[in-house]
Amino acid sequence: MALATAVTGREKERALLEANKALRCGATADEIRETLEMCVWLGGSPLLVEMVGPVMRFVAKRLATATERRDA
Repeated sequence: MALATAVTGREKERALLEANKALRCGATADEIRETLEMCVWLGGSPLLVEMVGPVMRFVAKRLATATERRDA
């Protein structure tokens, strides 16, 4: 819910913070993607460029880093 409100409110820094919190609490990339899809339904396609892209890049980077740590 916090991630959704940050994204629809176009608050990029807060959205990244909330995505990080969601990952730390065990959310998967698919769950975050689903949340972002709902945000686009509510806020329109400009959110794809402004918010969804940066948040998903952050999530992918964070998950890649976590995988590297686990494999080390």
